[in-house]
Amino acid sequence: MKEIWGDIMNNKGFTLVELLATVVLLAIIVGIVLVSTNGGFKKSKEDTEKVFIDTIKDAMDMYLDSDAKNLGYKGTDCTINKTHKIGVKLYKANNITFNDVINSTYHPLTESDLVNPANDKKCKSTATISIYRDEDFVYYYKIDKTNLDCLTISSDNEENFATNEENFATNEENFATNEENFATNEENFATNEENSNTNSSCNNTGNNNSNHDKYISNLPKGCTEC
Repeated sequence: MKEIWGDIMNNKGFTLVELLATVVLLAIIVGIVLVSTNGGFKKSKEDTEKVFIDTIKDAMDMYLDSDAKNLGYKGTDCTINKTHKIGVKLYKANNITFNDVINSTYHPLTESDLVNPANDKKCKSTATISIYRDEDFVYYYKIDKTNLDCLTISSDNEENFATNEENFATNEENFATNEENFATNEENFATNEENSNTNSSCNNTGNNNSNHDKYISNLPKGCTEC
């Protein structure tokens, strides 16, 4: 009986060190779960928004097929390299809005279609849309994401752009180290440029491919600055 009572008295529970270790372990587990949950939630929102953007793209394709031919076009300084010809001229029409797309022949969009399900924000129906055609009468569109006031991804991209700008300074320092490889890369670039003549691309003295992601567009990279 004395032995049993002694065991009970000695078994007083967790020590302070054991409690602290338990709390730290639980905090680590909770942190991992929160990071994983937030990452999954963000990925889900991005996927939802991409589907929303695809809906806008499909609507614009329908508009180009039905109503774009009725617009008036003026020449630009841009040309497109296509499979059959290099230097196909690009022409631009007066800007339209989502209201014009909604009221077009096939009504490919409705007001409710402009609500982004990723954040429940509605895109501005008055947001401008640029319409182009080339000399082969192939039609293109360009929508500036920042003018829509309804996208989440574009806002995230703006924040990433600021971070990328900071990294640019570091990359500039590394450029001196990579300068020796430049000559080899320049030769490879010349080869790639010759091969690109068979693909759809844009000749524009002011083009900037890095800005292409700022737009919802079916224009070749570089032409978004036309």
